[in-house]
Order: sequence, then structure tokens, then C-alpha cells
Amino acid sequence: MQLVMRRAGEIVRINDDIQVRVLGMYGAHVRFSIEAATDVSIEKANKCKPHHDEIYQANGVGN
Repeated sequence: MQLVMRRAGEIVRINDDIQVRVLGMYGAHVRFSIEAATDVSIEKANKCKPHHDEIYQANGVGN
């Protein structure tokens, strides 16, 4: 995992086809936008977690 700190209005690029822009911070909440190609799947982490648990278990890694 990589921790990246940005201020409101700044951008983080992931490869050439994904861009995350910090829109603002409101207390403990961060509002951001994700721009990606239409073939890139973007899901909330709580929906992805069961899939990640399967990967961890398959590789013998603890959560």
C-alpha cells in the first residue's frame, strides 16, 4: 500500500488511464473524483472486501 497526501484540488495519477482528484476535506471525510477509462471497474471498498478476503485466504495471508 502506498500513502499519498494531497491538498484539495491536487491530482494523483495511476498509470496513464486513472486520475484521482481531491475535491475537498470535511472533517474526517474526503471528497474526491475518479476519472478512468470506461473499461476500468471502480467499486467501493466495502463491496470489494469479500473478494480481497478470498485472495488473502487463498494466499495464506491473515487479514
